[in-house]
Amino acid sequence: MAKRRRAKRRSGGSRRKGSRRKGGKRRSGGKKRQKSGGAKRIALRSANKRRAELKKAQNKIKSARRALRIAMRSAGKRKTAYKMALARARRV
Repeated sequence: MAKRRRAKRRSGGSRRKGSRRKGGKRRSGGKKRQKSGGAKRIALRSANKRRAELKKAQNKIKSARRALRIAMRSAGKRKTAYKMALARARRV
């Protein structure tokens, strides 16, 4: 009985013809995938985070000012509304 050869599964990259370049894990010739592109990418990400936080705070202030303006319009009628809006503007 002939010895049956087990099909070797090719490691490294997909099995499609186009990605033969990648190479396997065993012989370190292939591409090493990076987690995320170094310091530049990290710096960019943190800058974006800061920008997002700033935007959020600005929007809060904007909405508080708007509420204050609306309350001022009817301050004579509703003093409590005015007070509440003031408190909200201070909280921001």
